[in-house]
Amino acid sequence: MTVAFTPSAPLVVYRNEIVLGFQRRQKLLYNSVLTQFQAKGHQAVFEVADTGNDYAVTRGANGFVPSSTFTQAQYTATMQMQFAKDVRNKEDILGSQGDIERVMTEAAIGKINRSIDKVILDQLDAGSQTAWSSDPLTSISTDTFAALLAKLTAAKIPMDGNITAVIQPSVFAQLYKLPNFANELYVGKTPTPELDLKWKDEPRTYRWMGINFIVMPGLTGAGTSSETNYIYHKNAIGLAADLSGQGTPTVDAGYDQQNSYYFVNANFYMGAKVIQDTGIYKFYTDGTSLVNVPA
Repeated sequence: MTVAFTPSAPLVVYRNEIVLGFQRRQKLLYNSVLTQFQAKGHQAVFEVADTGNDYAVTRGANGFVPSSTFTQAQYTATMQMQFAKDVRNKEDILGSQGDIERVMTEAAIGKINRSIDKVILDQLDAGSQTAWSSDPLTSISTDTFAALLAKLTAAKIPMDGNITAVIQPSVFAQLYKLPNFANELYVGKTPTPELDLKWKDEPRTYRWMGINFIVMPGLTGAGTSSETNYIYHKNAIGLAADLSGQGTPTVDAGYDQQNSYYFVNANFYMGAKVIQDTGIYKFYTDGTSLVNVPA
């Protein structure tokens, strides 16, 4: 006779793989600014030189060739070490069915990467030029970015492929509806490329009208009637950092046997500075109008 076994308590099965919470772990703005290697010192100096868009000259009446104007300016970025440290004792590690050490490492690197973006955003916020600040845009069209490009071009900013627009998700939602933004004849990477629909936590840059578009959550005023967006040239912001790791944070990890705890300490030495204010525009949008989601 076969006897069926009936457990007296429900069977609990734990998933070994930890599900990572929703948060941004990758740096998005690092390649959009001018980077400078500096492994030592607390200050990095960027020198900007120009001739004021002067022209060649003819020989003067006295027979001498006039000397042209030449300006130089130095901008100092103060560097600081950024740390992301996490410590868990052995009981914490053993008490979880998942790989807590890997989670600690990814969390530390994510903190550093978000800090890199914040350092750059703080400098973009320091830019003095604004568009639609008193009357934020309630719709986005091709004309929006044509106007911004015209402002940059008027300031002699080169259209050399190094223009970046850091935009709110609401602005991207409007761009998504423009036929030429979603058409591969006009844009390098379409919003919905075939065979690439899986979500990835990596920089997603869309190139359109000669501008590199980066959709970034958490920008100032997100979802409000006055959202801040940015458009700028790469040479407008200088980022000095210890680039020995090719822009990757240094991660120290280990186990303290005496006190039985695991530690992870990611760090990155960096500082940023506006070096050409004319190459930065902040433009404002009304996110409540751009994305009208009913309650």
